[in-house]
Amino acid sequence: MAVEVQQITGGWEVGKNPIEVVRTEMGNGYSWSITFTANRGDLELLIPDTTRLTGYNPDVTVREHVQGANDLFPGDYTMEVQSVTATATTALSGSFDIEFEGNTATMDYDFTAREFKDALEVMGSIQTVNVERVLLGATAADGVTWIVTFTHAEHEKVQGAGNLGRFLITDTSALGGTEANVAVAQVVRGTNPAFFHIDGLTKGEYFVRVMSFNLVGHSVPSRVEPMTPLGQPSAPRNVNIAVASGTSLGVTWDEPSVLHNDAITQYRVEWYTAEGVPEQQVVTTSADPHVTEVQRVVSAAADETIGGFFTLSFLGETTRDIAFDATAGTVEAELELLSTVNTIDVSRRRSRVALLGTVTVDSSDLDTVTTSEDLSTVLSVGDRLWIAGEEFIVANGGIAAGSIDLADPSDPGTPKALSGSVDDGDYIAYTWAFGYEWTVTFTSHVGNQASLVAEPSTGWTGTRVTLNVDTVTEGLQPLSGTFLLAYDGEFTWPLAHDSSASDVQQALEALVGIATVDVSREKNNNGHSWTVTFTSSVGPQLAISAHGAALTGPSARVSVTRTVTGVLPANYDSYVETDMSSRPSFAYTITGLTKGTAYRVRVLAANTQGFGQVQGS
Repeated sequence: MAVEVQQITGGWEVGKNPIEVVRTEMGNGYSWSITFTANRGDLELLIPDTTRLTGYNPDVTVREHVQGANDLFPGDYTMEVQSVTATATTALSGSFDIEFEGNTATMDYDFTAREFKDALEVMGSIQTVNVERVLLGATAADGVTWIVTFTHAEHEKVQGAGNLGRFLITDTSALGGTEANVAVAQVVRGTNPAFFHIDGLTKGEYFVRVMSFNLVGHSVPSRVEPMTPLGQPSAPRNVNIAVASGTSLGVTWDEPSVLHNDAITQYRVEWYTAEGVPEQQVVTTSADPHVTEVQRVVSAAADETIGGFFTLSFLGETTRDIAFDATAGTVEAELELLSTVNTIDVSRRRSRVALLGTVTVDSSDLDTVTTSEDLSTVLSVGDRLWIAGEEFIVANGGIAAGSIDLADPSDPGTPKALSGSVDDGDYIAYTWAFGYEWTVTFTSHVGNQASLVAEPSTGWTGTRVTLNVDTVTEGLQPLSGTFLLAYDGEFTWPLAHDSSASDVQQALEALVGIATVDVSREKNNNGHSWTVTFTSSVGPQLAISAHGAALTGPSARVSVTRTVTGVLPANYDSYVETDMSSRPSFAYTITGLTKGTAYRVRVLAANTQGFGQVQGS
């Protein structure tokens, strides 16, 4: 296992074995624990191919136990690595089209690494890449893999733009070879520049030092750096209001309990007769669609005895009973009745299982294939077969120890030849697994989706019957990278493309010009919208600006829209107190008020980091 994994992942030049494997017996199977000691960051999961696996409901699952990370210092990042693999059952020829963020290039099947690199770098959405080519056989006609390392995307103002969107293969019609295919895989997930943030500190000065570490031990520590964390103050305490006269109010308050290591420089006393309208702005990220999730529900049995019903569940909701042979339209309709499912597309075909060995196609006799294994005890006249994607049945008297005569699927007495587009060669043949495959495409869902859950229901029966769900194509979120928000000339730290509402709130409230805000987040088609409501500052506010230099994806963008312009409270006025000599207690008399009118009063404290929370009465 270690040797095989090393071969498919690359024999990286390191001073020790790059792959370590421990095998453990697990009931009717085995578990292999694989450690990638040549740390390249967050690697894509291995993808198992169970075509040749036999047994009762055989399966292979791959799970990530520890996520790789290779960003060890501020600003460090991992470059995105993807692979493009062209294969066919017979000799490859021709070309295919590849797309990245809306731009397309045509690639010949035998492009050298340099030719592949040059074609990518003139696309418009890629500035620089490194490309390595690996032949899957003696020549490119046997298959080729190009390993692409993204060193700089065109729209990046800084490198390290995170987990990039994948290449899309848009056209393979000019690619020659039977069952020709081009597959794209992510090898290493790219990361944003590392940013280290220490939370939960208490009052006072801190001393910071850094040490490096390897298998031998720790290094000599760095120079000690003193630093005092600063922040906006909490709300003033014990705010009291008393009537001073028919037209004045006396206000008293005490210093905030939390100063965040920074002395108070001023207080602002505000008064008004009716609430105003808080300012509201919306930050929106968006992109064009990318890769859509595709899942497959598969039933199978040892013979044609499947009957009864099953159900499908998605995100906690379950369909009504679905018949064992339900049409694609029925499955689609039942799923779309769930509130957790939007628009989907469903197709159906008969489930298949690979036969032992291979079959050989000879253009001199296209209605007969020879077999490397004796299938006469496995197949019977009328059994269904699929060879090179074409459907047949075993012809009358057409099964022998080393050959199979092919017939039309509707009549075992009507011979049917393979089409002339099928080249001579060896192929894997499939027969019916006595069930069905329903392929579900989540057309209106964005990104990776939770797995459907298939469960037997009323009257579900069959000989060694199985019911499984697998993912054909994992949906990909089109957006990646980071963006910045700015207010009154000051920028936040980099925010992830899918930052939570609390992350955005924390970043905005760290700016000197913003006291407190409420933030909520909602998904849009291909991104998110964060609604920012100013809760401490009243009246119209400066516009938040957004900067998406490190935001990646097809047509990726970030914008800010003012949805509600703040309106000052009725009869609003304020006073700023800068004399701190009476601390920790303060007083101010509001004059010139209208007799008999109710007033609301608020007090805010500020230090060098800006105004903090508000306290009113």
